[in-house]
Amino acid sequence: MVITAVRRGQAQVVRPDRQIILKKATANEKAFYEAEECASLESFLPMYYGCALVCTEFGNEDYLVLEDVALSNPVQCDVKLGFVQRAAHHSDAKWKSMRVKAAATTSAKVGFRHCGLTYCDWKSGIQVKEDKYAGQLVQAADLVSAFGKFFNQEPGRTWPLQGAFRKSVLKSISTIHALEGVIASLDGLRFWGASLLFMLDAEAIWNQDAACIDAWLTLVPLTWGQYGLWILWSIVTSLGPRNVVFLAKEVFPQLANTTFFFSAHTSPGVRGLVALTIDDGICRGDRSKSMLPEVLKLLRSFEAKATFFLSSHYVHGNDLPRLVFEGHEPANHMPEDKEYASSSAKSFEAALAETDDVVRPFLKASQKRWFRAPQARLTMEMAEVLQARNMTHALGDCYADDWAIPDPVRVASVYLRQVQEGSVVIMHMPQEGFRQHTYEVLYRHT
Repeated sequence: MVITAVRRGQAQVVRPDRQIILKKATANEKAFYEAEECASLESFLPMYYGCALVCTEFGNEDYLVLEDVALSNPVQCDVKLGFVQRAAHHSDAKWKSMRVKAAATTSAKVGFRHCGLTYCDWKSGIQVKEDKYAGQLVQAADLVSAFGKFFNQEPGRTWPLQGAFRKSVLKSISTIHALEGVIASLDGLRFWGASLLFMLDAEAIWNQDAACIDAWLTLVPLTWGQYGLWILWSIVTSLGPRNVVFLAKEVFPQLANTTFFFSAHTSPGVRGLVALTIDDGICRGDRSKSMLPEVLKLLRSFEAKATFFLSSHYVHGNDLPRLVFEGHEPANHMPEDKEYASSSAKSFEAALAETDDVVRPFLKASQKRWFRAPQARLTMEMAEVLQARNMTHALGDCYADDWAIPDPVRVASVYLRQVQEGSVVIMHMPQEGFRQHTYEVLYRHT
């Protein structure tokens, strides 16, 4: 199926390899997905591809085209929010009945209620469903045990939660905090009778180690050139990237003040940590191909923060506010992904200032102003300009040409052999149809 749809006013084609569902459109739901003010909520929602006209037995009808978040063994938990649920179009009688319902449930006491869930009963091996009417009987003192059935654990283990199920709870808490912050920033918008829907793939969580092993066995065929790059970075890895860094600083004096990694000896705070950096963001060309929502959702799921080295001509709309709101750091990567080493010092500084004007408003006065030369090509003249503008050049000690080698397994294996505490990891921003494979590299490395 190929559907021409409209996403936030821009036409796009939903490819047949995309897993989608069609949901009959209501005016309110369609307006919600297409409201520009709600763009910051995208990473918490199924991907919206637009609205399609579908021929049904009742004639042509509008359907929402949404990402299919189908799971192999889904368990769901529906939480109805608000002390009193109501909508503007409800009648007085409906408002009265809603107030009575809220008063009889946990809604009036804690501001939410159990509105139905499914969970796996590990003793019987079957899935159990509790509908919203069962949820209305749950009182405040019973909420922990009620939701505890949803955030289940492996058979034979006692509380507290451990392993993958514990991680799923921590991720849920982190996501709720992030969602709370986004909603708080949406001035003038109100959510009537909203629900939070939690979905877990119980089988995948239970068997995640086996799933990871299976996934790692899948390799992508490479050209000789791509294979040669992978061999090159494998050799660098064997030599020790930091040994290569020390050599590069001796050979190229313009790199003398470049940050390649953070030493645990001089910066004890980096112990057990790495600096994740993502280049060439956010999306060149058609902004509808941006994968920023997917990347932000992935980073949030691992409670990871990143420094995005941005090319200012590829930044659109509210990209920067979203990055900063979620705790990520913007940095300067020039207006475009091309080399500037052949430019004059004056031309380089003008281009540098152009991107700096985009990034600087989103940095605190105390934050370091990072710069990364595109293609790592830095001249002495460029280094002098950076010094005069109090900017710091950053490269890294973890690199594998992820943008050029379309095999996430091989690339991630190089990164994972290179990384050590204090490392600066260099990866590249994916977008639909261009370097899209780097998203999976990011997933495997995070």
